[in-house]
Amino acid sequence: MTPQPARAQQPVDYEAIRNLIYIDQQAQMGNTDAAEDLVRLTFPEDPDTAVRIARRESGLRCGARNPTSSASGIMQIMGLHAPRAARMGVQWQEVQTSCLANLAVARALYNEQRWAPWRLTA
Repeated sequence: MTPQPARAQQPVDYEAIRNLIYIDQQAQMGNTDAAEDLVRLTFPEDPDTAVRIARRESGLRCGARNPTSSASGIMQIMGLHAPRAARMGVQWQEVQTSCLANLAVARALYNEQRWAPWRLTA
């Protein structure tokens, strides 16, 4: 077995993390501009499509819930993705209330399937 080269440690940008947490808190309080900013940051390669989907799915509301399905959060992530969230270290309750947590799962889905999970709203 060939040893893997050591990865260079990237410095942690704590200020950027604090800023994201602040923006997420603002979004959770109903600030749709903050929610849109998070969506754009999450999908920099196609921010307009991402915002259009988030507007249609949730009205850019972090805690949106679909009354007829298990879909929750800003990108309306379905409950069937709860195990994926858990593997990512994200609790399902966070996916339902935090834009950051919901967008993290949405990004993982996008990385695998592009906009297919939202094909009816893209």
